[in-house]
Amino acid sequence: MTAEQAQAGESAWVGEEKWKPIVLEAVRLRQVANEPAVRILVGEHAILIAGDEKHVVGVVFIKGHPVVKSVVRMVRQLMRGSAVASAIV
Repeated sequence: MTAEQAQAGESAWVGEEKWKPIVLEAVRLRQVANEPAVRILVGEHAILIAGDEKHVVGVVFIKGHPVVKSVVRMVRQLMRGSAVASAIV
């Protein structure tokens, strides 16, 4: 999703609804910071927001959970694949 889609409420969402407004604000922060990825700490959780000009992915983790490293790697690969696909088109 883009920040504009997030603001308009046009995002695809899977997960606990209580995190949705926090993740959408993190998407906006990523756009304001003009960074490809941001991590935000919220209590015992970390939020990873990564993307390009067309797509954004957000994931909420429990800090220190063993799966975090693998999922962060998968998101990076997903974004890399998106950049390669854009270059081919």
